[in-house]
Amino acid sequence: MGSSILADRALDRLYAIPRDTVSLEDWHRRRHLDLPDHSDLDLDRESFGVMLRIYRERHPGAMAWLAERRAAIRRELGRRRAAARSASDREPARVTWGRRPPAAPSPGPGTNRIGPATRPPLIVRKDGRTTTR
Repeated sequence: MGSSILADRALDRLYAIPRDTVSLEDWHRRRHLDLPDHSDLDLDRESFGVMLRIYRERHPGAMAWLAERRAAIRRELGRRRAAARSASDREPARVTWGRRPPAAPSPGPGTNRIGPATRPPLIVRKDGRTTTR
């Protein structure tokens, strides 16, 4: 009987199962509401702790919660990966500072962007009149 109590205490030190009545943090943790606040590294550590506790746990109630926790961690990591993928799809145009973008090739004499020129281009003078020369 004494070794069972020691084993339970060792498991609680390894990865404690939260209790609703202890604190608000435990209440949030019990319902997996704390996961969005964790960093990716914290989620990896949390997942590792859950797996260690699963391998040693004997109580079915704790096993059920640990399985829920493991699934919630996976969902959160998946949500973050999907958000990162969609953010990379919406990546803004690349800006290169200090360099002029490459110029489009000139169409050459006697042509415009559409095809051969049908009439000469108009030139607007300072006085507002237009001319072809």
